[in-house]
Amino acid sequence: MVRIYLCEDNQKHLEEIKRQVSYFISFSQWNMKIAAASVSPEEILKELVVDEEPNIYIFDVDLKSTSPLNGFQLGKKIREQDPHGYLIYLTSHVELSYLTFQFHVNAIDYIEKNGMEDWRVRLSNCLKEIEKRLATAKSNQEKKTIELMTFTGSTYFFVDEIIAFEAIPDHKLELYLKNEKTTILQKTLDQLEKELPDNFFRIHRSFLVNSRRIKRIEADYSSIKMDNQIKVPVAYRKRKQIKEKLTN
Repeated sequence: MVRIYLCEDNQKHLEEIKRQVSYFISFSQWNMKIAAASVSPEEILKELVVDEEPNIYIFDVDLKSTSPLNGFQLGKKIREQDPHGYLIYLTSHVELSYLTFQFHVNAIDYIEKNGMEDWRVRLSNCLKEIEKRLATAKSNQEKKTIELMTFTGSTYFFVDEIIAFEAIPDHKLELYLKNEKTTILQKTLDQLEKELPDNFFRIHRSFLVNSRRIKRIEADYSSIKMDNQIKVPVAYRKRKQIKEKLTN
């Protein structure tokens, strides 16, 4: 559940924002709800729930008629509990936009209510952008990862992005990605072959490759070229096996 929190000290404006957000929710593919809509920042903080799903916050800047806190101070308090939520300022005070940097609130947008562009359109576009980011984050979460030890410490890699592993001297491995390579410690190719999905093939005593990242195969199966242009030899005794696997 993606929770949305609205804070605007003008009750009439708050209801208008609430209607616009509710309309957007009715067409959204995401499970969203307005968790709190209030003229009081203190009420927003009281109702705040932070869990694995990022929240969305739509705040006015000038809240002085209902609270000693302004929108930036509220945003800063929110960031202490929810560093990854999406924060939007919807306000008449465009001249204060620079304060988003001073308060380190990391707002995704600063929308002027009385600007040239209809704030409803801009708010809708901003929420659509958040949907795209949610989709990307969900996709990344669903990707299988593997934890490996590098010189900088324990590191997670997306399995599908791994092109190959190569055994190198001193009992180390070289991990190849599209545009980089990393030295892996405390693992052998034998161990990785057991841990990784079956699309990873041991084609040579020194190489374990991701079959989904093969770009070209020599006609006699003596070598293959990977996505990152490295050419990998195929052991003679492995050629028939590799041919059968790739054909299947």
